[in-house]
Amino acid sequence: MTTPLGRQSALLTLSLQGDTPSGTLNSRIGSGQLDNISIGGDTVTWRITLSLPRPIEAEFTANIAGDVMSGTVRLGSLGTAPFTGARA
Repeated sequence: MTTPLGRQSALLTLSLQGDTPSGTLNSRIGSGQLDNISIGGDTVTWRITLSLPRPIEAEFTANIAGDVMSGTVRLGSLGTAPFTGARA
């Protein structure tokens, strides 16, 4: 993702146990369990608190097309940043 701190790499893990989604995000600017995961069609949303220089709640919205994911992350008062990813 491209943030006010520059380009950041992250490893996102999503899984579905029955109807219950779960996931984690691991990056240099914060790691942990995803909260409020919602799946609707090709769109997935989730929240996580990132540490950045200070803790901030990040709200992700992603569209999935095949093995590619792209979307935006709202970083509180820092604004919105784009992100892309591909299935490993």
